[in-house]
Amino acid sequence: MLLTTNAIKILDFLLRHTESYNVNQIARTLYISVGSAHKILQALREKQVVQVREMGNAIYYTLNFASTEAVKSCELILIKEKNQLLIENKTAKVYVSDLEKYPAQSIVLFGSILSPEKSARDVDVLFIIKRKQEVKAVNTFCLEISALRTKKVNPLIMLERDFSHNLKNNNKAILAIVQTGLILKGEDVFITAIKNAR
Repeated sequence: MLLTTNAIKILDFLLRHTESYNVNQIARTLYISVGSAHKILQALREKQVVQVREMGNAIYYTLNFASTEAVKSCELILIKEKNQLLIENKTAKVYVSDLEKYPAQSIVLFGSILSPEKSARDVDVLFIIKRKQEVKAVNTFCLEISALRTKKVNPLIMLERDFSHNLKNNNKAILAIVQTGLILKGEDVFITAIKNAR
């Protein structure tokens, strides 16, 4: 499926937000015309990439996690976002090259390091791990990077099920990470955790 810039925006928005939205909400939030959003959503609906729920006269859209095409498209979108930000943000690029070396299931960069306007004082990173026994290794890994670089690396460490549980319970900090974070690796795990939270 060939995705336009606006279709990419819509899919990324639906992936990162747990609620369902109508076409007007999506268009207003993403600064695209209602007509364009409607046309894109109809095409995505026909391909079963999005699901709809009708409430009265309104139609609400969510991502269809059962669709392989939807999941693979979202994985590619997350990879493209990472590559684009690393071109634009040289500071983040330095830390990403170090952080990607850790064999976590998924790694998400978030916080001020992603903002080009500010000078970040530290680097916030979510590590999604398989076993609780990895916590010490992640902390040691982050301390080593902090010793080599100018900014401190602050790890947030979670098991995949805990990440999904926090999303399901609308933990504001975790929702903010999902909505704004940069996925460095493990896009499939990140998406699965979101799916399990719904």
